[in-house]
Amino acid sequence: MSTRSAFTLVEVMVALIVFAVGLLGSVGMTLQAQRTFQRAVALEAASGTVAAVSDSLFLGGWSGAGTRVVDRGRVRWSGQGDGVVTVTYNGDSGLVLSVGLVLEKSRGR
Repeated sequence: MSTRSAFTLVEVMVALIVFAVGLLGSVGMTLQAQRTFQRAVALEAASGTVAAVSDSLFLGGWSGAGTRVVDRGRVRWSGQGDGVVTVTYNGDSGLVLSVGLVLEKSRGR
């Protein structure tokens, strides 16, 4: 009775193909995770910028419309009457196209 002690060429080729497919999938997931992380960082920065501008408008009062150029984009705000203002961030980087916020002055204060 003889025992088999070596791999055939077909077995080695199948193992290499399976390994290559797994490796390509891993690299693809890593690249997608990196893109998602970059978008999340850009969205966080845009949201923080909108919040900061909104806070300054709320505390200082607002009248009419305005624009402020910020890092990687532009923030615009416009009053709509009845104490309502819309603040919008439009990004230049392509990662974040737009983030918006609507503020309303308190009527009871």
